[in-house]
Amino acid sequence: MAAPTGSPAGQGCARQPADRGSASASAGVDLLRPDGRTVALTESGRMLLRHADRILDAVQEAESGVAAVKGMVGTTATLAALPSTVARIVAPARTGLGSDHPQLALTCLVTDQAHLRELTLGTVDVVLGQRYHHLPDAPPRRIELCALLEDPLLVVTAADRTDGRPVTLRELATHSLAVPPPTTVRGQAVLQACHQAGFTPTARHVTADIAATAGRKRTTPTSTA
Repeated sequence: MAAPTGSPAGQGCARQPADRGSASASAGVDLLRPDGRTVALTESGRMLLRHADRILDAVQEAESGVAAVKGMVGTTATLAALPSTVARIVAPARTGLGSDHPQLALTCLVTDQAHLRELTLGTVDVVLGQRYHHLPDAPPRRIELCALLEDPLLVVTAADRTDGRPVTLRELATHSLAVPPPTTVRGQAVLQACHQAGFTPTARHVTADIAATAGRKRTTPTSTA
């Protein structure tokens, strides 16, 4: 059964009269018999009508069921997320999803390796990761990207090194720096940003532990210009 596009929700099935000859020919038996000036159903016609009523009732029940779950999400999904996103993004999102889509079963994998590659491999359904402007790259085919927020690039300095003003990367060319490992995306982004500023950073320490580094210093905004 086909319904016109844009028909009102909940609209029922309409029983339309069929041509007597074509209906009987399709069934292979006589469905109607003369009854005075009118016609009446034969036994075969009454049997077919009972089946038709059950079919139409089943169709209406199916349409009502589809309308009832329209817009609902009932499936399982796996999310890969960076540790830094759990408190700020993942936890509130899970609360909202649980309220709006109670039938959705969401598994969250907290990992430092939340990359788009996992999507292309099919191991996860959603990745909550990070991308750096200094490392432009085209997303894999059939992957949709959605920017949630932007964080500035920060530099950690000793408390007596600046007057609180923004520091350009170029000003750090003569300083020894603590940088992320170059094998990480963050490390590659820092290295590329320094190259774009015209120098190669002198790395005194290589560490991925930002909290330990910042514990003895203060965080100051930096400009990559």
